[in-house]
Amino acid sequence: MHCLLIFTFALTNPIKQQPWEFQHSDVKQGDLLGQGAFGEVRAGTLQLKTGENVEVAIKVTKGSSDLCKAKIKEMMKEARLMRNFKHNNIVRIYGVAVDEQPLYILLELVTGGALNSWLKANAGKVEVKDKINMCLGAAQGVEYLHVNRCMHRDLAARNCLITKDKVVKISDFGLSRMGVQYQIRTAMKLPIKWLAPETISTFTFSLKTDVFSFGIVVFEIFSDGAEPWEGKTNAEVKVAVTNGQFVSMPPCCPEPLRLFIAEHVFTKDPAQRVNMSEVIFEAPALGFSKY
Repeated sequence: MHCLLIFTFALTNPIKQQPWEFQHSDVKQGDLLGQGAFGEVRAGTLQLKTGENVEVAIKVTKGSSDLCKAKIKEMMKEARLMRNFKHNNIVRIYGVAVDEQPLYILLELVTGGALNSWLKANAGKVEVKDKINMCLGAAQGVEYLHVNRCMHRDLAARNCLITKDKVVKISDFGLSRMGVQYQIRTAMKLPIKWLAPETISTFTFSLKTDVFSFGIVVFEIFSDGAEPWEGKTNAEVKVAVTNGQFVSMPPCCPEPLRLFIAEHVFTKDPAQRVNMSEVIFEAPALGFSKY
């Protein structure tokens, strides 16, 4: 006669799931919002730990056979960085679902989409007071990052989202770094038309280079989403910017703001450039309170 022994095991110290880690079963996918090299973005719902359901944008990565481990690592780094940020002008991250493939990154759903696309779609219909508030929202978001010692490094209207209430939120933290200065070793592909002179000439990024790029975002907002230096090649822009020639704000930009950007943001020497807290401090004098 044989006896069948049955053993049960329990982990004495199971790995505790972090508050930002979810199961795929917590997520329900909805409509496709867009696609990119990493995979796709879908609308959906997420069940929080409290049981509450919230609408989210789901970054769905391609399967591991299509998406290299380095890219997944990069996206996870972005998610870890973003989870520390809580500000009305920063896109919120709820967390990640990594228990199975594909990987999900779960973000606040911002229904207006990318700011540059929204501006183009609404060209000629947006009042100056709304554009002023968009600039202020972007400035507040960038200042929050800088107070928390984070360089965005890729500020542009395409990397901002806008809500149905016209609130601008900074997004896309794939190139962001913690710290106050960072230098790349090689001439990687860079968005030349948004870069500060010192980044073009020495590949150096800092909080002050973000300030310069913020000025380009202001240009985009008042230009209805037009690309800076339209009609110019990257080579031509490099020569112009490193020689201290910068884009001019369109006439619809209020004069105090236009002059402030020209004199204190678009500077060749970063030491002469204001920081984002100074931009916020000067906001009433720049016309923000008039509208």
